[in-house]
Amino acid sequence: MGKGEIKMINKDLMRHVRDFGDKMYNQLVKHEDKGDSTIGSSQSTSQVESEERFVSGWAGCTAMYLKRRLYENMSLLSVAIERQAPVEYVERKAVNVANYASMIADNYRREHCSSDVHGQVDLKRNRTRKEHTE
Repeated sequence: MGKGEIKMINKDLMRHVRDFGDKMYNQLVKHEDKGDSTIGSSQSTSQVESEERFVSGWAGCTAMYLKRRLYENMSLLSVAIERQAPVEYVERKAVNVANYASMIADNYRREHCSSDVHGQVDLKRNRTRKEHTE
């Protein structure tokens, strides 16, 4: 495989990832009423403010709740594939699975990591003894 073919695969992959990410975002917006009621309001907000509002929707969810919803959606996705459901339905269930997995990862990161002023991640569990005693 030549370099040109690799670049084409990467472009196709990036286009797929971007399109799937857009579907994930759109699904969150569609169900904004289940989280923070200020998401998607007509007020003009920066992207950062908008993302913070989304996060507040699942930041208070327990890992157990998010995992239960993840498993439920994985089960629905599996059944949909087995029954050869319409592509749109399978895609929607896959997006739900990805969103719940993302929420779990985001909450876990927030609970177990902190960022210093330079944006470097420090795992709370892996800090040195010196840092704990200061």
